[in-house]
Amino acid sequence: MPTQHIVMFDSDGSPVDPTGNIGDTRHSPFFSYPKMPADDYDRYLEDLFKHITAKSLQGATRKILFYVHGGLNTQVNTLERVVQPVGSDNTKLYEAILNGGYYPIFVNWKSSL
Repeated sequence: MPTQHIVMFDSDGSPVDPTGNIGDTRHSPFFSYPKMPADDYDRYLEDLFKHITAKSLQGATRKILFYVHGGLNTQVNTLERVVQPVGSDNTKLYEAILNGGYYPIFVNWKSSL
């Protein structure tokens, strides 16, 4: 999962860990994602900003695209969408956005029923 492109929140707006909710990298719609302590979240955001900066150093000014998932989507489904193939060459959604000159940040919050 390309976590350097994802910020994820629970229904209360608290940051959660998008790497998995049942084990290291496994995801289930039946379980909540663990909350991230403030220090961990700060480090997580620092890493995200480092990735943006590193991509920006390649010459052109980096454009950032915020992809905010609409309501009534499960957290698992929105994470799957990030890595979903979007072309005949199996390019993943986040890769296609990167290839288009934008740095995608997928905003995911627990907003489904």
